[in-house]
Amino acid sequence: MKTRMTIVRGAVLAAALLTGASVMPGVAGASENGSAGVQQSSTPSACSTVQKNHSALAGKTITIGTDPEEAPFESIDSSGKPVGFDIDLAQEVMACLGTKYTLDQVKFAGLIPALQAGHIQAVMSSIVATPARLKVVNFVGYLRQQEGLLVLKGNPLHLTSINSLCGHSVSVFPGSLELAFVQAEGPVCVKMGKKPPVTAVFDNLVATVQAIIQGRAQVSIFPPPYSVQAEQANPGKLENTPVIPAFNSIVGVAVPKTSKSLETGLYDALKVIQASGDEAKLMKKWGITANLAQPTKKLS
Repeated sequence: MKTRMTIVRGAVLAAALLTGASVMPGVAGASENGSAGVQQSSTPSACSTVQKNHSALAGKTITIGTDPEEAPFESIDSSGKPVGFDIDLAQEVMACLGTKYTLDQVKFAGLIPALQAGHIQAVMSSIVATPARLKVVNFVGYLRQQEGLLVLKGNPLHLTSINSLCGHSVSVFPGSLELAFVQAEGPVCVKMGKKPPVTAVFDNLVATVQAIIQGRAQVSIFPPPYSVQAEQANPGKLENTPVIPAFNSIVGVAVPKTSKSLETGLYDALKVIQASGDEAKLMKKWGITANLAQPTKKLS
């Protein structure tokens, strides 16, 4: 689709993901960290009220954990700079809140443990508010996530539903929502007299996608922004199915259950960013379709 961003592809993306850098460039405010050289929107006037109501946060620096391996939400560009929808949204939200912040790169499976241990104060990494995660942390939701299947071109195995995963190998991330989907489907498959799906776990997006092309897995589960880009980066090799209702969920900022002031501050700032239309502009910029808009809400 023409509205989707041009992605860092193939070897360039793989090299960026394998650099092993632990901390991304620090951010002190919106003026110091524009993404991909694009001018950010000015802070909405209503942010002055947000800052007044949350003045206790003004003198703090919030460390936000992210795993930059899932464009267009967060990735590393060819210059080593973090870019993406979540990166831009974090900048606008923290500017509205009037709070300094830094971005800390953490592998996806380690994001919630790092948050629980106090190494980071928030997670913003296209992370879904699953029931299991809500037992240990709270979320401030800001986007819906719909997912479909990524398969070989022509979909030779005719995989079109969650039940069609029975007996097939599914490539997934460790600690991911998709891994939980596949594991939960196992008993359902057995009750239907079929073999459960088998998980093939890979620690980055490139390997998860390449596993399908190389025959190490037969299918993966992805939101359309990821699967479309994977299809575009591997022309003639992959295709994505329509979204599957069973995979609908809410993406949000994760915070410790004890961080009520930060949780409320993020909630208030996100409400302003959404009401101003700035989040919608960022969705359009990064090729995220408008139907994924989600009014901000607290989840616990």
